Amino acid sequence: MPPSYNTSFTNENFPGSVQTQVTGINNAGTTVGFWSDTNMGGGTDNNFGFTDVGGTFTEVNHPGGPSTGLFTDQLLGVNNSNTAVGFYVDAGGATHGYIYNIGTMTFSGNIDDPNGVGATTAAAINNNGQIAGFYVGLDGNMHGFFDNGGTFTTINAPGAMDTVLLGLNDFGEAVGVQTLASGALDGLICDAFTGTCQTLDDPNGIGTTTFNGVNDRGQIVGFYVNGEGNTIGLLADVPEPASLLLLAGGLLGMGVVGRRRGTA
Repeated sequence: MPPSYNTSFTNENFPGSVQTQVTGINNAGTTVGFWSDTNMGGGTDNNFGFTDVGGTFTEVNHPGGPSTGLFTDQLLGVNNSNTAVGFYVDAGGATHGYIYNIGTMTFSGNIDDPNGVGATTAAAINNNGQIAGFYVGLDGNMHGFFDNGGTFTTINAPGAMDTVLLGLNDFGEAVGVQTLASGALDGLICDAFTGTCQTLDDPNGIGTTTFNGVNDRGQIVGFYVNGEGNTIGLLADVPEPASLLLLAGGLLGMGVVGRRRGTA
């Protein structure tokens, strides 16, 4: 039997939205995400970023986005300084990462990995201001990146076709997912400073595991797909941050990408 928790749930929907996805939260309870005003599917729904500070929702859309047509803007992560990261798609169809300061309501310029070809997504930011995400390279595949003060480091999981980083903690541990040529998905844990990566799958979802976030205790959240095709959330407790990546490969035990990160 699963443990019992005294838990309450509260709906968090952007006012007037048809769909809302909450993608990040910090220690103060500030949340970020994106919302849509339709549910047509097939990549035809607008996405608009948002923040929720103390119950006050604010729409957030990078000024570099198009003025007409399909609009895609998502906030994906936020740190304890109320600094968020996300991405938008410009009028030419190129994807750019960006930083948003919630307190001053100001945007950074585009965050574009120098090795990317018009498709960079900033997915996570830690309390040191370091950013993790992914870009599409000349080979047409996705590659993880670590942005440390404007210095970009590419992170590729050995043998993977695609490497996507979605979460980052203050120790420089990044998590995400690798895709193999076979189509299998494996949860990924990487040392952003060295580029060393290991795979870790939920034992109930080998080849279908994605990690979305990691905290400073080394706890990881994500999901896998079971044999019935259902998506199941997971929480993985892994070794302490300082020792996690010193372990040999092949971790066993307990143990996310629409666009490949998804649109509502």
